[in-house]
Amino acid sequence: MRRRLPALFTTPVVVLAGPARAALAARAASRVATCATGLAAAVLLAGCATPTVTRLHSLLPPQAVPAAAATPPLAIHLAQVVVPVAVDQAPWLVRLPDGSLLQLEQDRWASPLRDELRAALREILAQRWGAVDARGVPAAWRVAVEVTRFESIAGQEARLEAHWTAAAVVGSGARPTLPAASASAPGTAVARAPALSCRAVLREPVEAGSTAMAAGHQRAVGRLADRIGRQLRATAAGDAPACEADGT
Repeated sequence: MRRRLPALFTTPVVVLAGPARAALAARAASRVATCATGLAAAVLLAGCATPTVTRLHSLLPPQAVPAAAATPPLAIHLAQVVVPVAVDQAPWLVRLPDGSLLQLEQDRWASPLRDELRAALREILAQRWGAVDARGVPAAWRVAVEVTRFESIAGQEARLEAHWTAAAVVGSGARPTLPAASASAPGTAVARAPALSCRAVLREPVEAGSTAMAAGHQRAVGRLADRIGRQLRATAAGDAPACEADGT
């Protein structure tokens, strides 16, 4: 004779009616879609429940850049780079195709973004354009860079927009001059206004993945450094101060 188990030990079976069953299925599908969308848009995550591994990236060139030709050194004081508050943090902030922003905790710059930018600019200016750090020697130029836009658009582009100025230090021997109409004498060092005040809008196409995105930003920073170095060299040689057009 079989004994009936008390209700406490039995598992109730709930049968859902049509509308309730459809609602439950819709909620499950929504959860799956949310997970899949995050993965596809960021293109950086291995799975919704996969343990994260922090990846550190740098804006410094991955290998030595071509050395500058033998030219007189440019003594430069590069001020602290200013960056937008939104990206002045350790985790990456990525713009998704729908325009929303996603913070990636597992992808970070090796140092604060403003420090990464300054270090990369200094290294490229030194190696490609013969710039030397003005520490311990009189600076011929004071260079300031303000980044107004630093965006990582997943699977599309790395974008860098910046305003930069370069002023000659009075008595340094640098040759930048004010326009002829306002300069007091040929070769007078700029004291009242920057010799150069330029804006750059730089875009680099990138493929999916955090490594590709970091490489895109490295290329954009390299182009900015080349603009600064090229224009300082030209102005120091006596050319009229002029900014390069975007696309160069």
